[in-house]
Amino acid sequence: MEIIGRTQEIGYLEALYTKDVSSTLVLYGERFLGKEALLRQFAGEEPYSRSGISDKPFLILRALPVSGREQAAIWGKLLRSSGVGLPEYPTYAELFAGIEKYFNGAKALLAILDFEHLFRTSGKEFADEFFAAFQAVSSRFTLCTLLVSSHIAFVENHLLEALGENVRNVTEVMRIKPLAFNELRAYFADRSAEECLCLYAIFGGYPGLWAYYDRKLEFSENMYRLFFAERAPLAEPEQFYIAPYLREPAVYHTLLYCLAKESGGVRKLNDLYAETGFSRAKISVYLKNLAEIGVVEKTSSFSVSQDLQLKGAYTVSVPLLLFRFAKTFGRDTAPGGVRELFLEIYPTLRAFSEGAYRRACAEYLNDASAKGALPLSLKESGYWLGKNGTLDFIGRAADGQFLVASCCLDKDGYAEERLNGFLFTMQEAGVTPSYLYFFSMHGFMQKALERLSGIDGIYLMDDTLWQKRSL
Repeated sequence: MEIIGRTQEIGYLEALYTKDVSSTLVLYGERFLGKEALLRQFAGEEPYSRSGISDKPFLILRALPVSGREQAAIWGKLLRSSGVGLPEYPTYAELFAGIEKYFNGAKALLAILDFEHLFRTSGKEFADEFFAAFQAVSSRFTLCTLLVSSHIAFVENHLLEALGENVRNVTEVMRIKPLAFNELRAYFADRSAEECLCLYAIFGGYPGLWAYYDRKLEFSENMYRLFFAERAPLAEPEQFYIAPYLREPAVYHTLLYCLAKESGGVRKLNDLYAETGFSRAKISVYLKNLAEIGVVEKTSSFSVSQDLQLKGAYTVSVPLLLFRFAKTFGRDTAPGGVRELFLEIYPTLRAFSEGAYRRACAEYLNDASAKGALPLSLKESGYWLGKNGTLDFIGRAADGQFLVASCCLDKDGYAEERLNGFLFTMQEAGVTPSYLYFFSMHGFMQKALERLSGIDGIYLMDDTLWQKRSL
């Protein structure tokens, strides 16, 4: 898979690898972030090559949800197929000695994918055996070991306990984050900005999902092939986001559906209680479980006016799941079939992209601030979620000055009615900004321009995406 936007991560791994000491790095992040592709690029493997040519000797192993003894046997069989002599059920000391033989004692890279299975099935005893074997072999040759996981909850909440005293043998823990909209645009450089926004709304910053998209096909063909056709690969993403980690799918699917089906995908706990009939205590526990695996998050408004702020609200944080539960869940067998469902949903994707547009605009402003390209330097930023409206972006400088932004995807352009709603929400939030940024993919209607004319600190950002336009 083509790698975009991982220069910082590659640079960090290179710095770690160039040291003449063995090391262990925990590398984790959600599914579909391209972690394995990142490792292969780091190793210097030639793209699309079956030759195994690389700049660094490397071996990638995958852990399975089996006992530690059975896992060693599986890996031992793999090494034996490469000519390394090992017993049928090797100890981990024997296994690491076999890895040393596999590399001929040369400095090397070892990656273990889904490593959490090793610790979840075998516990602290396994950790002791694993790291004792690793330390013994790494004293004889330099081995950079990467423990890779997509299970965020395990790494952030349970890894320290699973490692025990072996935590001292872990050099670093690094989380891989989703990529930004501009990196998606670079990946799909031949597509329009509006199409890229639709892709960002559905796929988010997950390059493993981008790879499903066939760039030889048109957007509508891709959407049908990926989500609606028979055996569509992304038709039921809950099967790989929810099923491997959580039991009682009926409860979790109910909560996700209730969260996603409202405009914007933001609901209060009381709304979920009234709609589902589940107890508040049960909803809280299950939302916490969904948050632990990274698919739901509690909204966090920028700290300004508290009076009219919407509190205790939750949202679906994975774009693909938001798309699934907002658009297709429960409608897979709708009258007229999937073709009819596709024809109904396809025209609504522009509106569905509004949240992605807000994220992209926020990314632009934060990046511009970091580069010194804004009229002020932002110390903190976020959004304000009110009971009657939302401020898409709000940032504050160290001296207390505010910058506020409004984002619009309306096909007729930014209208006076939207401007009135934005100004009213800003008043409810109690914010008096020094600078106002208006982002509109399809330009600005004349009455809105007339209202804004002559006001200091106004910036218009039009359809070229991030091109300033003067009043």
